[in-house]
Amino acid sequence: MEFVASIIASIAWPAAVLVAVLVFRKQLMNLIPALRRLRYKDLELEFSDSVRELSEKARREHLPLPTTEEEPLVERLAVIADISPRAAILEAWLTVETAALETVERFRLLPNGEARRKPHRLGDYLQKAEVFNADIREVFDRLRQLRNTAVHAPEAQFELNVVRDYVTLALSLTEYLRGLKPDA
Repeated sequence: MEFVASIIASIAWPAAVLVAVLVFRKQLMNLIPALRRLRYKDLELEFSDSVRELSEKARREHLPLPTTEEEPLVERLAVIADISPRAAILEAWLTVETAALETVERFRLLPNGEARRKPHRLGDYLQKAEVFNADIREVFDRLRQLRNTAVHAPEAQFELNVVRDYVTLALSLTEYLRGLKPDA
């Protein structure tokens, strides 16, 4: 009996972790592409491939690089990134979200103010209006996921070069959105 009890006790924690991973696998898979590094106790995972992949998609889609008009913002976000990578990610995302809201309003996709009440649906509105193709929508959604991870996962650690790449991608998407003009 003691032998059986000791075997059960020794496999209880690994089994519990396995069950938790299986139950929450969808949520974990949504977090994984967005993170550069997640560190919790002895667990550390590297995820720089996601940012590189997004950068490649942005190049393929010819998203514009931030213009010289944006240089003060780029410099300000670089300073913020040195102090708080998480804050730089949030600030960069806010530029994208603001440009997306302005685009929805400029294209008159919704009644006035409706998009501001549902910012989580901005990507849907823009794709439905064919402002986004699938690749640009993916860049938009994954940048949003990374922003959400930065805000809601305090244990997440972000390397400075990855944060700078995120900022560049966010500002490129902002430039793209601001450059769109509705058909007359």
